[in-house]
Order: sequence, then structure tokens, then C-alpha cells
Amino acid sequence: MRNKTLVVSMILMLLLTIMPMALVIRPTSASPGPEPDIHVYGIDFENTPKETDTDRPGVIKDGIYRRAHGVTMGETAYFWVKVKNKGNATASFTLKLYANDTLVDTSERLTLTPIGKYEQYSSGHLKEYMRWDTTGFAPGLYWITARAQDVDPPEVPPPPAGWPSEDTHLHPISLDRWTLPDFKVGGSPPWVGPSKVLFPSETFTVNITINNLQSGWYAVGFQFALNYPKSKVEVVNVTEGPFLPQFGETIFGWKDFPDEGQLLVMDYLVPDSVRPYGSGPIATIMFHVVSLVPRGTVERDPLDFKPEHHEPLETVILDNDFYRVPFKPQNGTIEILGTNIGDINYDKKVDIKDIGPAGLAFGSYPGHPRWNPEADCNGDDKIDIRDIATIAKNFGWVAPDP
Repeated sequence: MRNKTLVVSMILMLLLTIMPMALVIRPTSASPGPEPDIHVYGIDFENTPKETDTDRPGVIKDGIYRRAHGVTMGETAYFWVKVKNKGNATASFTLKLYANDTLVDTSERLTLTPIGKYEQYSSGHLKEYMRWDTTGFAPGLYWITARAQDVDPPEVPPPPAGWPSEDTHLHPISLDRWTLPDFKVGGSPPWVGPSKVLFPSETFTVNITINNLQSGWYAVGFQFALNYPKSKVEVVNVTEGPFLPQFGETIFGWKDFPDEGQLLVMDYLVPDSVRPYGSGPIATIMFHVVSLVPRGTVERDPLDFKPEHHEPLETVILDNDFYRVPFKPQNGTIEILGTNIGDINYDKKVDIKDIGPAGLAFGSYPGHPRWNPEADCNGDDKIDIRDIATIAKNFGWVAPDP
């Protein structure tokens, strides 16, 4: 019995000696391997947006409200697709853009480092420029998805088979037969006016019109910057046209910059829930003439819009979310006629009151006491039968009503 007790004691002592060693040599679990985690977290629409009926009251998919933008059939739509790597390893992958279930663009061999502990935007993020050529697509609502695929090394766990997931993002696009509105100087282009005989201090008006505006643009703000020939005309007044007020309350204003020959006009529709459409005058500008056009001549000068993105003044149309609405500018020309060459007293007609003074100056020349430069119709520094004949030939002419 004593021997058995001794044996048991020795075994216990041996176990106590071995157990700490066993604890030390127990194998630890393997450290995690490279595990990228690619997320597509945004799609920014880069075209000038067109608001569509589909975003009123809203486009809802998977319980999320999203705003649809319009693209004209045949137009190329551009997107910035935003991706981040939330894993612990650099990964290469392919980014694919779909319109509904149709693959429309692919970016291959993209590489993205991990985002880092504090998610600094300088690392782990990527913006890829992608496009959709809509030629051949039928009109309708399309869901744009961007998917990160073929991730190497593989993601652990792999992304779910269904969409949407964290490897995709959705953006609604309404494809339709959109047309651009026209911002016009005057009437039908090319507008040339007033095409009348005008003397200094006489006035004429020019309408600035919007044409072919579709309600889906949600255009509520109209601003134009107009260049005019400051040596020929001056701005007298600008009044609001009837187009925008028919849809509700408006804010209208204008500012003239006579030293630069530039006019800035804005018209804004206050209730942005209303969608203007159609054609009509935005503003009417009254000019007066400041210089005399020589008799028998015509002077033409451009009356044109300053382009978009031109600082400090620009022409722009905005929608109710202050996106730019694209448009086609239609510039015009101011045409002012000089009076008839035979109208030497500038009363817009040729009659005996012109023949008489020319007869009195007959035979004169510069420096002569009877010299009348207005009677020198051909500008040869003498008044002879050629000048009298010119006036007689135009006898009875009367300028059209201004």
C-alpha cells in the first residue's frame, strides 16, 4: 500500500511539472490573411441634370428614396463611381456599370489600398469616371448599378449573390426624347433689328425669349448677361416679360454696366413646385440710340449672350435645386439704318426742304461762305450737279415708321 501511495505521488508531481510546459507549447490560432473588402458607395451623375416626373413624389426602390435625372435618348451619360476598400489588404478588381441588367461600361485592373484605421479619404478611396452611351436604348426609367467584381485576393466572406449589396450602388435615370430650350435675342433667329432709321435719343425695344421649354426641366431661374454696342446704344429700361409670371410669383431685377456695354437680367419663379413650360418673353429691353448713323449706310453690331461659366457675368438657367439646365443660345444683331442719302436735313423724308438748301450751296466747296457739307452727297468736297441729281433721284422718299 505504501508503494502504491508513493507511485501516485510521483505521478502527480510529474503531471504538475508537465502541465505548464503544455500550456506554453499549445499552438495558437493562425493570424488572419489578406482580406480586402470592396464597397461601391456612391454614383454621382455628371451630366447637366434634367428633372423628370419620376422624382415627384419620388422614385423609391428597396425602401430608399432616390432622385431620377433625365438623359436625352442618344446622349452619353457620365458618372463618377465611388469605391472604398474597408479590408486589410490591397486589392485589384473590375468595376462594371449596368443600365438595368445591360452592361454599359467596364473599368478593368483597378487597384485600391485599404482605407486605414481612421478612414482617411486620402487612402482607400477611388473615383472612377464611367459612361453610358444611350444610343439604341428605348425610353423609360433605368436603374444604374455599379458593381465591383473579380476582386483579387478574394473577399472573405464573398459578397452576396443578390443585388443590391455593399458592392453595388443604384442611381435612377429617366431616358426620354429631351430637347434643349432656346434662349433667344429677339424673334426667329437670326434676329436682326430694329432695321429702321433711328437718330440719337430715339428708342427701340428687344425681347429676350425662352423657347421650347419642357416642364421636366423644372427650370425656375433665368439669368442672362447681354453684350451690347455701347458706342451706338444705351439701356433705358428693362421690364419683365409675361412668360414666367403666368406660373406664379416672381423676383425680377436687372443691372446695367454701361462702361462695359453689358446688361445683367434675372427672373426667378418663387414657388419651385411649379414647372414652367412653353415659350415666351423673359424680358423686354428698351435702348436708345446715342450716335448718328451716316446717311445712306447701315450699321450692324452684335447683341449676344455672355456664355455660361463666364466670370463675373454669365447666362444661365437653373432648376429648382440650382442645377444648371442646358440651353441653346440664339444671339442677335442690332441693325440701325442711316437716313436716305438725299435727306440732308435729317427729317426722315426727301422733299423740297432738301432740294432748296442743296440749291443754295450749289457751286460751293470747303471754306466757301455757302458751303454746306450735308449737301455734298458723294463726298467729293464740292457741290455740283451730281449732288443735286442724287437728291432729286430720291425725291419723295419717306422713312418707315419707327
